Amino acid sequence: MVGEVFENLLLQLLFTVGLIAAFGLVIWLLNRVFYKLAGDYGKVACILTGFIGTPVHEAGHAIFCVLFGHKVVEMKLYQPNSKDGVLGYVSHTYNKKNVYHQIGNFFIGLGPIILGSGVLLLLMFLLVPDLLGELSDTMNLLALLNLDLFSFSTIGYIFEILWEIVTTFFGTASLTDPLWWLFMIPACSIALHMSLSASDIKGSAIGFIFIVSALLITNIILYFVNIDAMWAMTDWSLRISGFILNFLMISILLSLILVFIAGVFKGASKLIKLKK
Repeated sequence: MVGEVFENLLLQLLFTVGLIAAFGLVIWLLNRVFYKLAGDYGKVACILTGFIGTPVHEAGHAIFCVLFGHKVVEMKLYQPNSKDGVLGYVSHTYNKKNVYHQIGNFFIGLGPIILGSGVLLLLMFLLVPDLLGELSDTMNLLALLNLDLFSFSTIGYIFEILWEIVTTFFGTASLTDPLWWLFMIPACSIALHMSLSASDIKGSAIGFIFIVSALLITNIILYFVNIDAMWAMTDWSLRISGFILNFLMISILLSLILVFIAGVFKGASKLIKLKK
C-alpha cells in the first residue's frame, strides 16, 4: 500500500507542479547569468524592458491571488523611479488556516512564469504562428519521457533538438519577417522579468508543502475507496506533462537567447578594449 501510494504521489508531483517549479528554477538561473554577463548594462536593460515585463510579472501574482481567494491589498505594476529599486510589487493577505489559500501560495509565487509563458505563447500565435508551429513540431518533448535520461544517446538527442530550435528561430524566414522583430521586443522584455524574487520562492515553497500534503491524503483515500481512480489521476498527470513542457519551453528558449545575446555583447566589448 505504502509503495503504490508514494509511487503515484511522486509521479503526480514530478509531472505537474514539479515541472513548473523546475522551469522556474532554470529561468531564475538563466536570468542571473544574463545579468552577470551584462554587468552594468543589465540594470539599464532591466529598467527599459520593465515597461512591458514588470506589469506582466506583477499581473501574474495578482491573477493567482484572485483565483485562490487572497485579498490584494496594494499593487504597483511599474515604478521605475522607486527609491528602493523595486520596479513593482503585489501585497496580499490570506487566511493561513485555509488550505486552499495556502496551496494558492505556490501558484501566486510562480504566477509570473505561468502568465509570462502564456503571454509569450499568445504573442507567437498572433504574430508568428508559422514559427510556433515549426517549434512545436521540433520540440517533441514527450519522446523524452520514454528515453533513458542519463544515456549519451538521449543527451545527443537533446542537443539536436536545441540546435534545430535555434536554427528554426533564427532562420532566414524569421529574420526577414517584420512580425518576428515585432514579437521579439515584448517577448524579450517579458522573459527578462520572469525571474522570481526570494519572497516569491519562499511563498511557493510553503504552497508546495500544502500541495504535497493534499495529494498524499487524496491518494490514501483513493487507494482504499477506488485504486483505479488513483492510477487514473496519475495517468492524467502524465498526460498533461507534455502540455506543460511545451507551454513553458518557449520561456526557456527566450531566456537562453537573452543569455546568448549578453554573452556576445560581453565578448564584443572585450575585443574592442583589447584593440584599443
